[in-house]
Amino acid sequence: MDAVACSYSVPPEVAKIEVATDEAPARCQKLGAVQGTHSGNDRDLILEYARNELRSAAHALGANYVRLDKTDERSIGLGFQGMGGVGPEITLSGQAYRCGSRQRDRR
Repeated sequence: MDAVACSYSVPPEVAKIEVATDEAPARCQKLGAVQGTHSGNDRDLILEYARNELRSAAHALGANYVRLDKTDERSIGLGFQGMGGVGPEITLSGQAYRCGSRQRDRR
């Protein structure tokens, strides 16, 4: 699937979920593992869509913070039987947390 052809808007409650590599503050409750994957031709768009899928998975658990643990990227065939060329597939993996109502501590 060509990432340029994909377009979707993210609900505000999903868009506001923070994704960072920092550990979650101690007052946060760990909810579980989350993942977002996307592929296409435009790496920046693929990364954005994978991050939004990660946020959507976290939102489904009731999270408001995701600690990003791993980013995997691999080349895959695009289109029917790979005839659309080769492009990246990006998978983001992390842990979802529900944190208190105060803003997360900044470092």
